[in-house]
Amino acid sequence: APIQSGYADVVRILLARHFGFCFGVERAVHMAREAAGRGPLATLGPLIHNRRVVAELEAAGVRCVSALDDVQGTVIFRTHGVGPSVYEEARRRGLQVLDATCPFVRRARQEAQRLADQGYQVVVVGDPSPPEIQALLEWLGGNATVVKGPEEAEWFPPAERVGVVTQTTLPRETLERVAAALRQR
Repeated sequence: APIQSGYADVVRILLARHFGFCFGVERAVHMAREAAGRGPLATLGPLIHNRRVVAELEAAGVRCVSALDDVQGTVIFRTHGVGPSVYEEARRRGLQVLDATCPFVRRARQEAQRLADQGYQVVVVGDPSPPEIQALLEWLGGNATVVKGPEEAEWFPPAERVGVVTQTTLPRETLERVAAALRQR
């Protein structure tokens, strides 16, 4: 509805048909809310990049920590996923784990592992710095190459068998351009 601003102009706010959190984040927030109050609970890093939701979870007893040293009881792994060393460390410490890894992120990781097991040179299309890609690389034991865009793909060494997976938030057109460049190699 129009809002009178006190000036001659009127501000009109339109809401998109689809908005809100993605499926993976919605699932992770639901898991945290369900587990709140059942004992000490912490997320390893912010569960979501939304200060209001993080504050609501904190008020419900879900702490945000930066290291497993600060966890007692149960730890929630974020939607980005974590590497196998983090699972092992949590197990070694006797922590309960709620794995909120997004099913799409987990699927990309499983596909990358399957390709690597079948002898493919794995290429991960995306930005190498986000936690999702860092965890994926750890699962692959560092035996993958991250390619940000088609320009980097042009320098990829020729290989007989190349398997490609992507960062889950990557635009489809970027994947298509990188795949085309890799096919030429």
